[in-house]
Amino acid sequence: MVRINNPRQTVLVSCRGPAKLLGVEEDINDIFPLDWHSPASYEPRMYLILVSKKAPALERIRSSQAFVVNFMPFDLIDKIIACGKEFKKDEFKQVGLTEAKSEKLIDCPRIKEAIAWLECEVRNEIDAGDHVLFLGQVMHAEVIKEAKRPFHIDGELYTTTLD
Repeated sequence: MVRINNPRQTVLVSCRGPAKLLGVEEDINDIFPLDWHSPASYEPRMYLILVSKKAPALERIRSSQAFVVNFMPFDLIDKIIACGKEFKKDEFKQVGLTEAKSEKLIDCPRIKEAIAWLECEVRNEIDAGDHVLFLGQVMHAEVIKEAKRPFHIDGELYTTTLD
């Protein structure tokens, strides 16, 4: 299916929730790249993301019932790819991105370097085979600037739009 559906715009989804680290449960931030996302409704404004059942972030989104869709500039492609590598306890620091406070979500960070973002509260969760569809109501949206965005082709191969 990759050759049929791609390239697709890659975003970074950020969330916060529980993780068990060395036998101790604590709330951590998580950032992961995602190609499967889409607007779902204008009124109320809704956005959907599809998260792999194998993704560590799945339980954090379930627990917090919130996520932020961060639209990233293409010039940060190395950081986007790094977010898709092995799990990190402090992803913001280890990848070199800056944690920023969301405007409307109490306990869910956004990425300061994002060119736009959608702060979403989960309204529905649907089993979709090997993924879970989260339908989120957009509580706040902001566009900071226009920039080339990353589009995923396959593996670590990305492209962007032309000028």
